[in-house]
Amino acid sequence: MGRPPHLYAAVYVMLQRGSRVLMSRRANTGFKDGWYTLPAGHVKPGERFAEAAVREAREETGVSILAQDVVVRTLMHRPNNKRGALLART
Repeated sequence: MGRPPHLYAAVYVMLQRGSRVLMSRRANTGFKDGWYTLPAGHVKPGERFAEAAVREAREETGVSILAQDVVVRTLMHRPNNKRGALLART
C-alpha cells in the first residue's frame, strides 16, 4: 500500500488599510517572478494558521501583526494539485 495523500496547507494574508491592500512582487523564486501577489507561504507542521499568517506577513513584508487579529475569511481546496489555502485578513 502506498503513502496516504498529504495535504499541503498555505496561508495568504490580506493586509488592508481602508481600500488599499498590500501586495508584494514575486522575485527570484522561479515561479511567476514579476507577478504581484498577497504575502503567502506554507503552513509548517504543527503550526496554527494564524501563526503562519503572522510569520509570513513579517517574513515577506516586514509588517508585524498579532495572531489574535487574524480573521479567517475562506478555505480553498485546489484538487488539481491537492493544495489548500487559507485567506486571512487583519
